[in-house]
Amino acid sequence: CASNHDHFKSKNAANYSRLFGSPRYYSFAVGSTYFIVLDNGQDWTMTGEQFEWLEGELEKARPFARRFLMMHRPMTDPRPNRKNPHDMSGRPEDVKRLNALTDRYGITMIFTGHIHSYYTGTWGSTPFIITGGGGGGLYDKGTPASFHHYIRVDIKPDGRTEYKVVRVDVLNKK
Repeated sequence: CASNHDHFKSKNAANYSRLFGSPRYYSFAVGSTYFIVLDNGQDWTMTGEQFEWLEGELEKARPFARRFLMMHRPMTDPRPNRKNPHDMSGRPEDVKRLNALTDRYGITMIFTGHIHSYYTGTWGSTPFIITGGGGGGLYDKGTPASFHHYIRVDIKPDGRTEYKVVRVDVLNKK
């Protein structure tokens, strides 16, 4: 999904558009899994048009066994006492609206980035993984959350979904 570094204000915008096209929010299905990709990288939130589109996509996704949602900025920053949180909290009404939708439609997992570390938890009843340690500079140095990594998602033959955090140690060495 598009990040704050991939938008029109960034020199990376042309590369993102060339590789991924437009619009910057979209969906697709693979087998019994529905993927929804949102665009909240530029303005810290989503447009009203994108919210309407999302609700329609969530309706389409109902029959699928798994519904994954990807977006750049997390709904809320899991790190306590942040003066400048890296999330959507500047628009609390949008966070409330988005969380109500993810809870109501039973999103299986939300994947976000933006915070260059690894965190998990729930927003309402919806689980999330913040996976921002893909290779850039890390945040929260000296904490267990600060390491380069990626998330491997395995769909087992019995339908169970497993998430494995894979450390990228070559990037973690100085």
